[in-house]
Amino acid sequence: MRRPLEMPALIRLFFATDVHGSEVCWRKFISAAKFYDANLLILGGDMTGKAIVPIIAQAEGRHKVTLLEQETILEGPDEVRKMVETIQNRGYYPYVTSPEEVRELSDSPGRSEALFLQESVKTVERWMAYADERLDELEREYLVIEYAGTDMVFVPIHQIHHDAIWILFFYPRNQTEIGHVHRVGQSGAWDLFCKTGFG
Repeated sequence: MRRPLEMPALIRLFFATDVHGSEVCWRKFISAAKFYDANLLILGGDMTGKAIVPIIAQAEGRHKVTLLEQETILEGPDEVRKMVETIQNRGYYPYVTSPEEVRELSDSPGRSEALFLQESVKTVERWMAYADERLDELEREYLVIEYAGTDMVFVPIHQIHHDAIWILFFYPRNQTEIGHVHRVGQSGAWDLFCKTGFG
């Protein structure tokens, strides 16, 4: 088990917010630990992407995608892979699918919302794994905080209070996991920050 890190007397902190699902922005955020020699990274919320972008299978191994109102025909797996990366970097969720599933999603109330949540959580899980790997090498810690914004998708609806601060993710990972959130009032944020070992 990874032992808790000892913070120096003077902490260099890097704060960012509003990555909105962008893969490249998340990677830059994590890279900031090394670039700025930061002891602690804090992401202040709004991790969630903008929307799902379907990549729809067509005849003869092709796929069709519409991104930012521009339709593109992809001519094989390599082009699909590159488009997936492009969509992720722009802050959307790529979803490879079929015409039949697209029709089913359109005809089934609630399915689109469930799919968006599924892809949101999948992305955050991938991001956490990436952060774990990179920050473990540097012996850095990070904290993700949400101020009642777009990341409320991760919080049960009956728990939402718009005057609250939500502590969503910690690293090292043994402190909390995805879906295990802590609600604190505005005045209690710093106390919780200190109690979790980051202060």
